[in-house]
Amino acid sequence: MAEIVVENFINVHAHPTSIVMTPQLERFGRKFRTAVKRRSTRRSDRLLLHSHDILESRLTEFAELESRDQGKPLWLARSVDIPRAVYNFRYFATYILHDLNRSSILEAANAVNYTVKQPVGVAGLISPWNLPLYLLTFKLAPAIAAGNTVVAKPSEMTSVTAYKLCGILNEAGLPAGVINMVFGVGPKAGEVIVKHPDVPLISFTGGTATAKKLRFYEPGRDLSMYKSKLVVGDPKDEKTFVGALISKEHLQKVKGYVDRAEPEGATIACGKEELNLPDKNKKGYFMRPTVITNVKDNSPLMKEEIFGPVTCVVPFDTEEEAGTVWANCWLVRDLNMPFGGVKNSGIGREGGKDSLEFYTEEKTICVKL
Repeated sequence: MAEIVVENFINVHAHPTSIVMTPQLERFGRKFRTAVKRRSTRRSDRLLLHSHDILESRLTEFAELESRDQGKPLWLARSVDIPRAVYNFRYFATYILHDLNRSSILEAANAVNYTVKQPVGVAGLISPWNLPLYLLTFKLAPAIAAGNTVVAKPSEMTSVTAYKLCGILNEAGLPAGVINMVFGVGPKAGEVIVKHPDVPLISFTGGTATAKKLRFYEPGRDLSMYKSKLVVGDPKDEKTFVGALISKEHLQKVKGYVDRAEPEGATIACGKEELNLPDKNKKGYFMRPTVITNVKDNSPLMKEEIFGPVTCVVPFDTEEEAGTVWANCWLVRDLNMPFGGVKNSGIGREGGKDSLEFYTEEKTICVKL
């Protein structure tokens, strides 16, 4: 048999999920019940800030890993993904120090009522491949800040930065068993986490189909004018605006959506032109950015998440059914604001106050004076 050489292969010590997951999760539950009695907000704060400092000092290294693993341009990983992951640690480390509980004086009973927030327990975190470290840390940081233990499963397609993050967490002094990174596919690793009785809390970001198991248009604008600005090519090239898609199968899936546009009566405003790629990238999973107009509301192009360089542009009268509205920008985020979708786009909200409410249980205490 001929030897197969895999480029960019990172070797790790792996064990079958079915053998280790159940007893491990039971231990995580016991560890939480012990740790919650000793919970110290200051310790969570220090651990997260130390993780922030280490990750920030290795920003370039992690950006290069994210670009190689995910396919996005290096400049994008360096300016958005990893800086945002760094910020997630710092934001929630400081937020937990300034979070206020509620209190009320009941004069008739000569008593005072106040609330305290307690961690829920073991939080199962499942994050996607489009913003690997960005969204993983957006879940992980508030879960730890609130005092929970964590079992996290990054996407099997983009696990490199999650794996490397484990080293940073160890260096930061995180106690063993507080954050537990599980690598594997959804039907095996993810399903065990979701179904386990010792994991009462699940935060999932991913496709709608998996979740069920557990827009702006300027009339008259010539959209083709943007073609020359959206350079497709080598993610390491600073001129590249659009890098590679995550896999061959996903490229075929995205192109499948585009192929059905015109038969459904939609218009492909731009994106049909052939790509002129350098020889070294011709076998890569690249696709020209595509803009589709005149799409019917009931089309899968509108109702399903394509997760590729494709956008469907439609006019609208109201924005009542939008979880987040970006005007003249995209992905500009203030963590003080709630983030989330509506209907099949998501349940619940994430952000400073909202994340802390998700990862804690609020208890009322009444003291008679």
